[in-house]
Amino acid sequence: MLKTVKIMSAGLLASAALSATGVASAAGYELSDDQKRAIVALLTAPKAAPGIGIGVPTGFGAGSGQVYAAIGGTTTEDAGGDSDLDGSASIGMGFGDANEFLALEIQANIISLTDNAPDSDFGEEGSFSAKISRNVGRTSAISVGAENISTWGDSLDGTDPSAYIAFTTVKALSDNPSNPLTFSFTIGAGTERFQEVDNNVTDSGPGVFAAAALAVHRQVGLIADYNGNYASAGISLVPLRSYPLTVTLSAVNVNGVDAADGGTATGDTEFGGSLGYSWNF
Repeated sequence: MLKTVKIMSAGLLASAALSATGVASAAGYELSDDQKRAIVALLTAPKAAPGIGIGVPTGFGAGSGQVYAAIGGTTTEDAGGDSDLDGSASIGMGFGDANEFLALEIQANIISLTDNAPDSDFGEEGSFSAKISRNVGRTSAISVGAENISTWGDSLDGTDPSAYIAFTTVKALSDNPSNPLTFSFTIGAGTERFQEVDNNVTDSGPGVFAAAALAVHRQVGLIADYNGNYASAGISLVPLRSYPLTVTLSAVNVNGVDAADGGTATGDTEFGGSLGYSWNF
């Protein structure tokens, strides 16, 4: 019923405008069914889209007028071997235009929201990251960036930046504007965090990472990714259509890679979750 009312309203506005100018009758400018569906899709579109990655960077980046913040965590073990939660938070903003030239994204990360390790109280450890991105056409983007460019906290002393390059493309699988089923794919290569680890020895060459996401609804996406050592899978939700809020729930290290081989600290599959919010101004 709501869609019908909005379509009727659009038609009435068009008729009034045409009658006022005296150019022609509204009948000659009646919207097609496809145009009506497109208008309804625009009027009902959510303020955010589901995520397309869990633990890997993507080719898209924030530009001027975009700011975001996120908080999340994973299950783990504390120093005594008991079950615990490892939390983190980040905030970032963009500069420039990736469509016209390049966009620069700067991000600050706090990796110690909990005190599950010695000398790891709230806010005592963190880092800065940066990404430069360029959109390729309307549905693809490429980025180069680095994590941990600068760090603070004793446990991060000596941590080298993780440099990477990533390419992401999005493919429409449906022509229904009200529920545009899409598939996205990311492929990239990077150092440090993305390099393959075997028995605590890091491979000398760059590691390859990838991610795939299927948006089964405008507010629901399914994600699987591989960070160079282990795989993760999850679901990303936009629970409120009118707010740019994204919730992601995931299983981290689903293939159970040991810590010595680059897996999670426990070597087990862990539960992860995050909550993100974005602003445009």
